[in-house]
Amino acid sequence: YLIGILASDISIRSNKKKILLLSNIFYGVSYIYLSKILYNKLSLLLLAFPLAFSNYSYHTIRHYFAFHMLKNTKKTNIIVTLIHLGSMFSSLIGGILLENISPLYISIIVLIISLFSCIPIIKYQSPISKQNNKRKVKIPKNKIIFSILEQFKVLFIELQPLFIYIYINNSYLYVGVFNLTMNIASILITLFLAKYIKLKHFKHITILLGITLFLKLNIKKTYFLLLIAFIEGCLTKIYEIFSLKNLYESGNNSIDSYLLTEEIIFLMTKSTIIITCLLFSLNLKTILYINIIGIILSGFFIE
Repeated sequence: YLIGILASDISIRSNKKKILLLSNIFYGVSYIYLSKILYNKLSLLLLAFPLAFSNYSYHTIRHYFAFHMLKNTKKTNIIVTLIHLGSMFSSLIGGILLENISPLYISIIVLIISLFSCIPIIKYQSPISKQNNKRKVKIPKNKIIFSILEQFKVLFIELQPLFIYIYINNSYLYVGVFNLTMNIASILITLFLAKYIKLKHFKHITILLGITLFLKLNIKKTYFLLLIAFIEGCLTKIYEIFSLKNLYESGNNSIDSYLLTEEIIFLMTKSTIIITCLLFSLNLKTILYINIIGIILSGFFIE
């Protein structure tokens, strides 16, 4: 996350399309390296550099282009739907491949697909500002607090596959099926119900999501857990629609400066959470419980 701050800054200052291409190359190379390294602390720390650059340069540029694409429409639910249409079967296919093919070959496949994914953006002709104006930004206090608390949700999602693998079912395929169930629920909710849910309902959504996640941490039956995955998928995507709407309201700030400020808030928050958890030697389940509290609190600060 700390390296991600540098990656975000470089991405904002540089040619976005070239950085996107470089980001995808680093992504594939990271996993090729992961498939071949010796599992010691030094090797894992070295992995952090290319992986952080690929993840967080990509994250920044994705939001940058979304800002420009949303100039003429505020339909954030379309972006959320497309994201999950793309990822619907990737986890399932990935789970099957991981149990049957060498990680090295999977890494090469990932690299090739990542490079192909750059083509639509490279061809995208929307006028992009060439000025990288690093100006002071003004962000409302509640929005800053929400941006901080939202990272508990992001961390929960990032740690969730590890929890499922360790505590529920040590099968890549099961993790893939779990994610597939969530994505199906996400698409259904964004297509048919999300537009009827108003901002005033958001705090209730976060409370329901918190309860759902708490249940998930205490259920051992794999089939019943898939029902929880469906409910979680619905609630998480409603959460994401509102959080993205909140993010994409940049006010009168320059997009470059605003995005970089938000990325720094995101990454510093996650770094602080992880460092705190490490200092107190908290186990994975305890960390997830803390994240649930943060998720519920976030519902009371959205603008």
